[in-house]
Amino acid sequence: MDSEVRSGKSKVADSTDTIPAIEILASMLALCYTEVFVPGSHNWKIHLRACRKIINIYQLDARQSTSTDSVLKFLLKDINDMEILTGTTAFDNELLPFSSGSSQYSNTVSGWAFTSLIHKITTLERKRHLTKLANGALCPVNMSVWHRHAEEAHRRTMACPRLRSASQSQALRECFHALTSVYYYATLIYSYQAFATAGERFSSLGTLIDGLLKDVKYTIAGSTHDLSHDLFFPLFIAGVETTVREQQIFVEKLFVESLSKTGIWCNYPALQFLRSLWSNPEHLLRHESWIDLARATVSTTGSFVVF
Repeated sequence: MDSEVRSGKSKVADSTDTIPAIEILASMLALCYTEVFVPGSHNWKIHLRACRKIINIYQLDARQSTSTDSVLKFLLKDINDMEILTGTTAFDNELLPFSSGSSQYSNTVSGWAFTSLIHKITTLERKRHLTKLANGALCPVNMSVWHRHAEEAHRRTMACPRLRSASQSQALRECFHALTSVYYYATLIYSYQAFATAGERFSSLGTLIDGLLKDVKYTIAGSTHDLSHDLFFPLFIAGVETTVREQQIFVEKLFVESLSKTGIWCNYPALQFLRSLWSNPEHLLRHESWIDLARATVSTTGSFVVF
């Protein structure tokens, strides 16, 4: 598949080719998720790469805007969401680069606007890192812009009829509203970790973390476990930043519970990263953020994902 893409032989598949392509894509995604549930396995990366190769060969992302195939749209969205979320901690060549169509799927297909915002933050952070390596200096970032982005993502998500109707019970709707606020705080904190000065982080992050964890408690207060998988990213983002031991204990407890409920053991190394950070806070002091720490140590400690 890789040779075909590099040789330029791939072309837009005709309608008779699309069905087997979707079947292959679904099989590869199923294999990817199978490996996600295996403790210590990294083979999901191989299957995720294969998914992207199939998309590129058949140019499925070019077809999705006009396609009425709900299965194709679901598969493309799921693959892109996985690429975006695992990409937040990817600094080597083991994980996929971002696809050009990643942002649009999360917004147009699901109505959940925060995944595309995470993509924007990660992409700009990587570009700024390369600029810093080349030029040694970076222009300051206006953080009010990212406040507006987070507010807009929150507004758009809450206004999506599909998401509102999917919450079949009042309890689940209340949990979903709290989760939307959790992601508002999480993406905003992530933008501060990526772009803000030390002074801006010091003056703002404490309040944002308090708000995030408060809404996490509202999210888990319901009797449903449907949203457990959605807590990994916010818990990690709060966990790398907080120095309050009570908050660290809460994050660790809920992270472990979410691992147990979902079985998504590919997230366990992220918990190990948090535990190491809490045990050795001086490691973070040598770097501007956890992002720089993870990037600097990827060759010795290996990569991890938060999905």
